[in-house]
Amino acid sequence: MDVKRNLTLLTDLYELTMMNGYLKEGKQDEVVIFDVFFRQNELITYSLAAGLEQAVDYILNINFTESDIEYLDSLKIFNKEF
Repeated sequence: MDVKRNLTLLTDLYELTMMNGYLKEGKQDEVVIFDVFFRQNELITYSLAAGLEQAVDYILNINFTESDIEYLDSLKIFNKEF
């Protein structure tokens, strides 16, 4: 059984408040970039990346359920428009 879990609220709250800020400033159509980076470690001679397919799937299918919206609204930090 292939059950899709909604992981939308596992994002950093900072990302959501920044989205709200862009909307408040009328910049909702601007393209913005949030970085993910890799910091090298002199003690490790190899690296392994796992979960990239799931990360791409998450980004392409992000959505908010009614209960997600109710929770975010209860925080009282987002505009109703957001």
